[in-house]
Amino acid sequence: MKKRTILQMCISILFIGFLAGCNMQPGAFTINFGNYDPFTEKVWVTVSNDNSNCNVRSAECYWTFDGSTPSSSQTQNTNKNEADKDFLMDIPSDFYDGNIKFLCTITYSMMGKKETVTTNITKHFKTKYHQASDNNLNLVKNKGFAKSYSIGTNPVHQTNTITYTVTENGTLTINIISGVGSISINDELITDGGVYSGAVSSGTTISIKYDNATYITSGASSIISAQYTIVLE
Repeated sequence: MKKRTILQMCISILFIGFLAGCNMQPGAFTINFGNYDPFTEKVWVTVSNDNSNCNVRSAECYWTFDGSTPSSSQTQNTNKNEADKDFLMDIPSDFYDGNIKFLCTITYSMMGKKETVTTNITKHFKTKYHQASDNNLNLVKNKGFAKSYSIGTNPVHQTNTITYTVTENGTLTINIISGVGSISINDELITDGGVYSGAVSSGTTISIKYDNATYITSGASSIISAQYTIVLE
């Protein structure tokens, strides 16, 4: 009985050691996106590992939006100057839906040991909104716009009107977050704020006007005074 008990203990110790040895290997490295801000066209990126014992310490990443393989020789689309696992990434104004390819050199620690690995990661990104950068824009389904205005310390009366033209039949949704003066469809005033949603046909024009004569008298040098989003679905 004693010999059998000792043998069983040895087998158990070897098995536990085998499991511990297996657990020394990191799992899959992944890219996680935080909230995307359509007014700045930036998204927060975190590099992590699906093994809870693997602690990602830093990640030097390069990325592409066109399907090509990223390279460490890139001078754009990189966070190489940031020795951290989290960073802000700019999303191109014409990129609404697709895969982003990353090349990351990742430093991680497991069981008291520090290691570095270089790996390729592909992550899907999708958004409905990008900045409205012009005063005359076309609305295509599922490719909407976000607009933000701000005021400063100078007493300047600001006014701006952006006209959007519908390119195909669909449902229009406008969300006035704050500060927009008026909205008109085909020159007919429909609302001075809030949320609008309704069917529209190709060729419809939507005008959104911003008008603000206020300014900052103390405190911050600049604050957001108006924001809205518009999309055709």
